Amino acid sequence: MSVVSAALVAVLLTTRPWRYEETGTATVDVSARPVFVFQRGQCHRCLVERQAGELRAGYSTTRTAIVDVNSRGWEITEAQCLLRYHGYDPGVPDGEYDERSKDATKRFQRNHGLVADGIVGPTTWRELRQDDERGRHGFHTGHDHRFHRTGTEPPDRDHEG
Repeated sequence: MSVVSAALVAVLLTTRPWRYEETGTATVDVSARPVFVFQRGQCHRCLVERQAGELRAGYSTTRTAIVDVNSRGWEITEAQCLLRYHGYDPGVPDGEYDERSKDATKRFQRNHGLVADGIVGPTTWRELRQDDERGRHGFHTGHDHRFHRTGTEPPDRDHEG
């Protein structure tokens, strides 16, 4: 039995299956992605591009992660960047899904005919990843971390200021 266990451990250490993530179009080595370390207010750049037929900001390729208040991680940064791209200000794209991010998600969901619960799930990811030409509202890739806005960014559609 110990020979079988040793062989299994050797196979796992060699192949390291935990390092890979299925993206729907390819298998990605997730060890190439830096470990997410949260620092409140640390801004990550939002450079949204069309890749493999969908919008991506380069932080996560997920289409299924469930994101709600108090979630942290690269998926949150991805959602925040996509919300900004579509014209909904989630605050600083820092990887923390807070009330401001949830409010931006609710506005996005309402304007796209989705259930406006503020939770980013598969249906909201699908809409966020679509480039329906409503995006690119002039949001800058960098912004003033202290005030969350550059002053030249347009306000959210449902929100003054």
